Amino acid sequence: MAIASSELVEREIRIEAPPSVVFEFLTDPAKMVRWMGTEAVLEPWPGGRYYVNPSGHEPASGKVLEIIPDRRWSSAGLGGRGAAAAAGSEHRRDLARARR
Repeated sequence: MAIASSELVEREIRIEAPPSVVFEFLTDPAKMVRWMGTEAVLEPWPGGRYYVNPSGHEPASGKVLEIIPDRRWSSAGLGGRGAAAAAGSEHRRDLARARR
């Protein structure tokens, strides 16, 4: 299903690390908690569970939709904070080396 442009939110974040390192922090629960959160359950395979509690009060959870090691991680949201975490929303993280 195509997303109407009025419903699409794009955000770019630059992290001073190679995509392989960022990918580890998105897929390893211990590293995710070191980065942000008080607890995490990450099952890095399609259909796997995604659960991160960034504040200790408002967890975000969902189901992993797609994994391409060191390149992409996407999930379907099942709640959390803000409109972007609304039930049924999709979150996709594309990892790329910064152009210099």
